[in-house]
Amino acid sequence: MHKKKPEIVHFIFNLGRGGAETLIVRVTERMEDYEHTIVTLFDVNHFKDELRNIRYISLKLKLYHLLFFPFIAVRFRKMMRTLKPDIVHAHLLWPVVIARMAVPKNIPLITTMHGYISQLIDYRKWYFRWLDRWSFRLRPSTVLAVSRGALEEYLQFLRLPPQHQEVLYTFVDTDAFKPQPAPASPTPFRLVSVGALRYQKNHAFLIEMMKHFRGKPVVLDIYGAGDLKDTLQEQIQTAGVAVHLKGQVHPIQSVLPNYHAMIMSSFYEGFSIGVLEAMAMKIPLVLSDIPSFREQCENRALYFKLDEVATAVQAVEEMMEHLGEAQQRAEAARQRVHEYFTADQHLKQLRAIYERVRKAG
Repeated sequence: MHKKKPEIVHFIFNLGRGGAETLIVRVTERMEDYEHTIVTLFDVNHFKDELRNIRYISLKLKLYHLLFFPFIAVRFRKMMRTLKPDIVHAHLLWPVVIARMAVPKNIPLITTMHGYISQLIDYRKWYFRWLDRWSFRLRPSTVLAVSRGALEEYLQFLRLPPQHQEVLYTFVDTDAFKPQPAPASPTPFRLVSVGALRYQKNHAFLIEMMKHFRGKPVVLDIYGAGDLKDTLQEQIQTAGVAVHLKGQVHPIQSVLPNYHAMIMSSFYEGFSIGVLEAMAMKIPLVLSDIPSFREQCENRALYFKLDEVATAVQAVEEMMEHLGEAQQRAEAARQRVHEYFTADQHLKQLRAIYERVRKAG
């Protein structure tokens, strides 16, 4: 007789192709010793072909339904009574708040912070900050965060100790993302940026930077989709710069070897999967000087200030002039991935967390 596998409900806003969503899908497909159900508030699913043997349930809400979140909590609580999971693992603000209200006390609850709350748009509103603190008092839980800085900031924000807290770094699939030969010719110097076309990624900064390379052999390709596509395309045309919006490409590792370096100008990140993928593929990095990138890469990248476009121009020019040093940093970044950010390391730690909370009840 086969022993029943423990069941985990993963609760998230939707399954658009973002960092938190990608992490959940990658975890569930690798943890075959558990049964997995992914529950979303909104029926957006960019991973339909990748959810093998994973149950997907959407509450199919409209955005305005969040005004009536207590009723959503009642609905989710009824679902938990039907599913009877061994663990509920909630991600991001609204699923976390609803899970704290809804998950019965006999089911362990884990919540994950995927970014620095001081930099998240939702937390700039007093009522969202109040809602997070209020719901935490309802139901303390194990709190995970994708970086050390994000965890420390969140604990200061809560003002109350969780049952347990831990940093659980994001990971990259090092079997899929392997080093490839760099482009044979140094010209044109090809830059790549990967990320959804939204405010957080700050692509307008890169368009402004590329004005300084007009008439020079430097090009930038941006991969991703989002609401800012038309706005960014208009900015590119007005600026007359060599920037191309390439849309979404899957798998992204099929195009990354075509570039000399990755450049990211994010205002904030939790722990960037795109940067991890570049590190694993030994692609040199030019990054905005924000805490999460520093924690992720340390001195294995070049950094620029977000309030000075000239510093980004200087970083790119330095990399173009010293490709040998850039490759040395890239090799050190690849080694850092294998030391700290592999799937095996992430899953070993996550399994230990799941087993601990199950035993604690």
